[in-house]
Amino acid sequence: MNLPGKSSDYDSYRRELLWNQLWQGLNFGSKAGFLLLLTPMMLSRWGSEGYGLFALASSLLVSMALLDEGVRALTRIQMADAWKRSEPESMQQAYSEGLLTFASVSLIAVAACTILSRSGCLSAWFHLPPGGSGVLVMTVICTSVLMTSILGLEPSKR
Repeated sequence: MNLPGKSSDYDSYRRELLWNQLWQGLNFGSKAGFLLLLTPMMLSRWGSEGYGLFALASSLLVSMALLDEGVRALTRIQMADAWKRSEPESMQQAYSEGLLTFASVSLIAVAACTILSRSGCLSAWFHLPPGGSGVLVMTVICTSVLMTSILGLEPSKR
């Protein structure tokens, strides 16, 4: 990839990759440090039951990334391809379809979680404290809104 006249672009790209990797490492380290410092405090204040609910909700938040199933990546690829071909209509269509698809999947997840909560299944399956299933439903709702918003903020025009 080190072509004549392109070495400065390649060096810039490598520098950007390095900085990105450093920031990602710092991000991971700060999260790990945060949990190491706060876990004892949360356990002492919330007890094992409350901390368990927090841990379950946190893992649910991370697990909901599975809902994406490549929608964001494919949307980005389709948008970049349309941008490269100078086809703003195709770019807008890819953006709209990706956003609608992800919002639909998120709505199904919220509905399923709500039904499981209202039926008492979540409380029974996970031995949740009173109000615990509501925490899980709110986690699914908030995560769905966050993830849909992130996709919605993808650039639709360049």
